[in-house]
Amino acid sequence: MTEQRIRVLQLNLNHCESAQDLVLQTVRELKVDVAILSDPHRPLTPPNTWISDADNQAAIWVRSGVPVQRCSSGQSHFYTWAQIAGIYIFSIYAPPRLSHEEFIGLLNNIVDEARGKTPVLVAGDFNAWATEWGSRETKPRGRELLNSLATLDVLLLNTGSEPTFVGEQGESVIDLTFASVSLYNRVGSWRVSDVYTSSDHKAIVYEILLEENHGVGRAPAGNRRWSARTLDSDSFAEIVSEMEIRSGSAENMVDELMSTIVRACDASMSGGRDRRRREPVYWWNDDIAECRRDCIRARRYAQRARGRPDEVIRREEFADARRRLRNAIKASKRLCWRQLCDEADRDVWGKPYRTVMSRLKAPRTPPPTAPDLVRRAVSTLFPSVVPRLIGAPPVLEEYLIPEVGVEELRWAYRRVRIGAAPGPDGIPNTALKAAVEACFDSFRRVFTACLREGCFPAHWKRQRLVLMLKPGKPAAEPSSYRPLCMLDTVGKILERIMVGRLEAHTEGPAGLADSQFGFRKRRSTVDAIQTVLSTA
Repeated sequence: MTEQRIRVLQLNLNHCESAQDLVLQTVRELKVDVAILSDPHRPLTPPNTWISDADNQAAIWVRSGVPVQRCSSGQSHFYTWAQIAGIYIFSIYAPPRLSHEEFIGLLNNIVDEARGKTPVLVAGDFNAWATEWGSRETKPRGRELLNSLATLDVLLLNTGSEPTFVGEQGESVIDLTFASVSLYNRVGSWRVSDVYTSSDHKAIVYEILLEENHGVGRAPAGNRRWSARTLDSDSFAEIVSEMEIRSGSAENMVDELMSTIVRACDASMSGGRDRRRREPVYWWNDDIAECRRDCIRARRYAQRARGRPDEVIRREEFADARRRLRNAIKASKRLCWRQLCDEADRDVWGKPYRTVMSRLKAPRTPPPTAPDLVRRAVSTLFPSVVPRLIGAPPVLEEYLIPEVGVEELRWAYRRVRIGAAPGPDGIPNTALKAAVEACFDSFRRVFTACLREGCFPAHWKRQRLVLMLKPGKPAAEPSSYRPLCMLDTVGKILERIMVGRLEAHTEGPAGLADSQFGFRKRRSTVDAIQTVLSTA
């Protein structure tokens, strides 16, 4: 089984606008799933998840697609938490302005909240000094922090002596990461990164190995997926047009049909599984990238020049480089805004409209991936029922069941919606419609065999289950989910053919009574009421 990991970035943004702008690009470049942020400049908007304390002093950013199982109510101060992939992640910011008593009160609140939550990761800027993480001496804040977190049975992850804070007054290690004993060995590659942050704090990056019963919303490896945008229509039609369905049982004919379509999809489309594209932020361009490289270079020179005659010059060069980067970001954002406004004048329903609507909508909660929760939800939503034995249908003469006609099939497959989600076979509806058009007679033969044998193939009975969380419901409860069952579209075409034949009888002279209003097209409860009133 493939190991799954989440990548975490930890950073104090120093309430800096450019630092928060840059971190949005950094999480894309480093493929970060979760960012633990201290002192952010402002809350962030969908589609990613943003969890913060009451004053937006501590926050957790979660990539879109990574499920958040539980999270803080947002009423706490200087800390927040979220349960992600079974791990309780705490983000903390203890600013220097807190008195000693206030700092102890904050630690007590964190310990009370974290008690009973396991495994736990406690991270943030504590503004505390202790020799355990590389400080020259242990100060009262550091001593209180060690004593408080000892009750949670957590271990320090900081390694080496690399400072996490580099300011004009000096360097220190004040950004810390603690993990439960059970989680400690699953955290790997903990390091202080050299990526430029525009903050006086450095970013910390590490990965967490997930347990087998937890995932982060990625598609299972066994599901076929193809990208309909990459469909090569000519090569697809060439493969399916060579299809020859041999006579046999309906099940065997269906297997031959579907294996040929799958082979054509493999040859004419690129795979769509795990295609997580990390597009840069909308304002990013080559000039900003060059300014960031200049900042990294100037920062390195300034750090090396400490205590040397050129220290002041190097620090001024670094300040100029930072200023150019900030100005470049602001100029690019202003330009993008003007372009968006101009586009709104040209196309009211285009990109500007979609951008506004994406901000107004709440982020969609991804379906659960933890096997425990999925199993409990399935057993709750789909109770086990002992199947009744149904006898085999009587064998009828072929002439009693006419073959599927040309117009009959054309009516059924034209109702297939191009943008609808595929079933377990993963075949895009665009490709399926192309297959029907290229091999019309083959599909007619297969559907006719199914009708004459009274067989609905097992291949088309399978469903792809998607569990959607109901708004405002707890994610840990199985009854909080609404099940969506995706069927293979080819099976839906067969269903429509069957429904069409049934309705031809039920809506005919010998069919349903005229007083039957329920479950019939173009008839409603209002019609039934009007009939009763007119009769009275």
